Amino acid sequence: MPGEGKRFDWGSLILGVIFIIVALLSFSNPGSSVMAVVIIFGIVAILKGIFELTVRRRLKPYTGQGSTMLIITGVLDILIGIFMLFNVQFGMIAVAVLFAFWIILDSVFMLITSSYIKEFNRNRFWFTVILGVIGLLIGIVLLFNPLSGVVSIAFIIGIFFMIAGIGHILEAFDS
Repeated sequence: MPGEGKRFDWGSLILGVIFIIVALLSFSNPGSSVMAVVIIFGIVAILKGIFELTVRRRLKPYTGQGSTMLIITGVLDILIGIFMLFNVQFGMIAVAVLFAFWIILDSVFMLITSSYIKEFNRNRFWFTVILGVIGLLIGIVLLFNPLSGVVSIAFIIGIFFMIAGIGHILEAFDS
C-alpha cells in the first residue's frame, strides 16, 4: 500500500548533500580548482559507487529482481574514482571524456529505472526522466566537444552534481 513502510533514507540525504557541496566547490573558482575538482570527483565517484552497490538490495522488494545495472554502474563509478585519484595529471586532461561517459551511463540508468518509479510516484517519474534527459545532453556535449568541456568542466559538472544532489535529497524524503 502507498505510504506503508516509508522511512527516511539517510544514505540518499548524505549523498545529496555531498553532491551539492561538490557542485558549490566547482562553481567557486573553476580556473584554479580543476585539479582539486578531479580529486574531489574521484572521491565522490567512489562514494557514489559504494552507495549504488548498497542500495541495489533495497530495489528487490519493489521490482522483484536485483539490478545488474546498479552493480555495473557502481563498479564503474568506483573504478573511475580510483583512476581520478591515482592519475590526477592525466585525469585533468581526460576529465571531459571520462565524465561524459559517466554522466551518459548514469543518465541512461535513470531513464531505465524511471519505469519502476512510474508505478509508485508519477511526479518522481517525470522528475527522473527530466534529470536523465538533462544528464544525457550534458554528457553528449562533453563527449563531442572535450576541449570546450575542459575549459568549462567545473561549471558543467557543477550543474550535474547540483541537479543530482537535489534529486538524492528529494529521494531521501520520498523513501
